[in-house]
Amino acid sequence: MNIKNHEILHEISRGAITTVYKARHLNLNRIVILKVLNPQWLREQDLLKRFKREARISAHLNHPNIVNVYDFAIETELVYISLEYVDGVSLEEYIRRHHPLSAEQIVSILTDMARALDYAHGKGVIHRDIKPANILIDENFTARLTDFGLASFQDAPGVTSQGQSLGTPAYMPPELIRGEPAGPQSDLYSLGLTLYEMLSGHPPFRKENTAATLQAVLTETPPDIATLRPETPGWLLELTRRLMDREPRNRPESIGRILDILERETDSSLPVARQQKRSGRLTTVALLLLLAAGAFYYFPETTPPSLGPPLSITDTTRNRPDTLLPRSAEKKTARPATESIPVKRDTETKTRPVPGPATPAARTGALYVSCTPWATVMLDGDSLDVTPMKRPLPLSAGSHILELINPNYKSRRFTLDIQAGRTDTLNVRLEPNFAYLMIKATPWARVYINGRYREDTPLEKALIIPAGRNILKLVNPTLGSISDTIHARAGEQLEKHFSFKN
Repeated sequence: MNIKNHEILHEISRGAITTVYKARHLNLNRIVILKVLNPQWLREQDLLKRFKREARISAHLNHPNIVNVYDFAIETELVYISLEYVDGVSLEEYIRRHHPLSAEQIVSILTDMARALDYAHGKGVIHRDIKPANILIDENFTARLTDFGLASFQDAPGVTSQGQSLGTPAYMPPELIRGEPAGPQSDLYSLGLTLYEMLSGHPPFRKENTAATLQAVLTETPPDIATLRPETPGWLLELTRRLMDREPRNRPESIGRILDILERETDSSLPVARQQKRSGRLTTVALLLLLAAGAFYYFPETTPPSLGPPLSITDTTRNRPDTLLPRSAEKKTARPATESIPVKRDTETKTRPVPGPATPAARTGALYVSCTPWATVMLDGDSLDVTPMKRPLPLSAGSHILELINPNYKSRRFTLDIQAGRTDTLNVRLEPNFAYLMIKATPWARVYINGRYREDTPLEKALIIPAGRNILKLVNPTLGSISDTIHARAGEQLEKHFSFKN
């Protein structure tokens, strides 16, 4: 499938507003992220303005810590933005998986973001939506700022109308809630909340609904980081406190001042985390060379263990099993559900013995699981890891039951036959088991799905609901309640309108 100069490789995510693809830009011959506005929103002028704004502002920015925009189109039947592809995860996801982050990791990410904002502010651009979800961590542990859809040029009109809120409530500076204009200090405040979340593992002001969140930003004091993370360096605690000050004049005077502090405290132009990474890499290489030399000297005629028969897999949850391939391969093969899948191998480059003593009596194999989207990896009933995995799972030779679980997707269950001395990769794509529900209520309502409170209207984005039958209840304390039954198919996008009568 092609979309105007783009060859679609696969779908990454489908949301209520946009669908995101991994694609190849045919004119530039490079891999990109293609963000396409869903057809039902093509007449929504506010969304079209946001797309235009993101593309126009991003075109002025070219920095190694900012995700580039390569192309965009806004036409009658097609609206998209083509962005630089970053192989990594959002900081939000990284915190969820790896909390607590070390001080070195936090300083590295903070330095990258300070450099990105210093450059953007120098170009007169205020981001206005700094948060972990808009920061990407690539495979080299470089942080990249993205999503300039709410950004503005200084002294230029904003993207919101009078009376509308701007940005994400849990990261919104107090001055914007009060209706004051955004400036560089606004980005500093949101950066401070992001720093707090890196340290604590959670945002300081997120509450059960938007109104409570905004009230918390204006009035509450979050738990002291010094109590939550007593090992944190004093200068980093003080910087967090200053960035999160409710009064813009009490925050650091500029992002450049933050860079000065970071450079002074780390005493290096290279973030500590990357120094350690580079040092560790060199140490590892040196150690491997020494081991290789020793092995050649003492065991000049040692041969690798026999690889044995190919590994097999049975998918017990669907008719078409996913492929099990050498880790570097990416092709998928369709076969009947009960068929064992032999693994094609290139013995020179893609078949790797499991690390350990090179003896014919090796009793372990290994499995690397690649899953789209993420999933919890359950092996023989025990939770072992979460994808994407850092390293293969060492497994005893023999039969194992593997299950992949994501709460919003259909679980997958496999029977594996692990072979000794072999590392394999299982590539899986989970099928969605949810739908999107956008609710509009006049004048407003508290939304309950299956008896659980979700959010107050007006909604910022569509709610994710389980596929199947759902009980919807809307409550307005003055006007009463409305109940409805929603039947949703997996992947379906629903929109419901309700009006309370006086």
